Amino acid sequence: MKTVCITGASRGLGKITAEFFFKSGWHIAIVSRNLKALQEVAENLAGKYSRSPLEIIVIDADLSLPNAGRHCIETMKKRWLSLNALVNNAGIQGPIGPFCDINPAHWEDAFKALFFAPLDMCRYAVPWMMNTGGGNIVNLSGGGAASPRANFTAYAAAKTALIRTTEILALEYKPYNIAVNAVAPGIMPTRLLAEVLTAGAETAGEKEYEAAQNSYASEGHSETMSRAAECIFKLCSQTAPKVTGKLISAVWDPWQKIEQYAEELASSDIYTLRRITPEDRAQNRRTQT
Repeated sequence: MKTVCITGASRGLGKITAEFFFKSGWHIAIVSRNLKALQEVAENLAGKYSRSPLEIIVIDADLSLPNAGRHCIETMKKRWLSLNALVNNAGIQGPIGPFCDINPAHWEDAFKALFFAPLDMCRYAVPWMMNTGGGNIVNLSGGGAASPRANFTAYAAAKTALIRTTEILALEYKPYNIAVNAVAPGIMPTRLLAEVLTAGAETAGEKEYEAAQNSYASEGHSETMSRAAECIFKLCSQTAPKVTGKLISAVWDPWQKIEQYAEELASSDIYTLRRITPEDRAQNRRTQT
């Protein structure tokens, strides 16, 4: 029996990821603050895979609130002996616009949902995994985590903090057979992206607005979501932490065969956040006058 908890599973990528795990033979716990939509997801999956003996646990929770993470994990503990994987997918867009125009309270709200909420889930999931042989955690990255993103300071800063924390947790809990990775899913026409269109080009910036428009106009967005879900599933299916502490792009990286170069990745800083020095660009400032 394999078990997975997926947050933000009432729509978008979370919903597609939940179905990917369920049809692959996993028991799933789906979390969202939209109980009605979550129940519809569970009912649709149960109906679509009616012959499946697998269990779907529906958990109504606003993960930005105190003790929500504990509530989720304790709910699963009442039904399952172990948790094999945790997918921290839930999130919000947060405030859009120049930094000085943003209400500080909205900045804090974004960090609660995008950074502290997944950490809270990890805080209670990790000890459970440690006591039951290990597991896999995947945190969802997003635009601005690996490069600057104007007009999205809260979202970008929170995701950057999450990626660095992912690297640290990977180091700390690898001895316990727990792998912690992050996945950058790519641009998809989700509710978060719709907020960029609503904000408009003047507030979000021409580049961001155009990217959002193109995503909605593209016919391949369902394929992008499916690809991201499969990448998440691949990382959560590891039986040992061969790949851990990495930020994997579901769109650009060759994750389908990642186990073949896992040993190489383990001893390198590939797919990680790092400071670039002059020497990295063949420039030795110390010898230049």
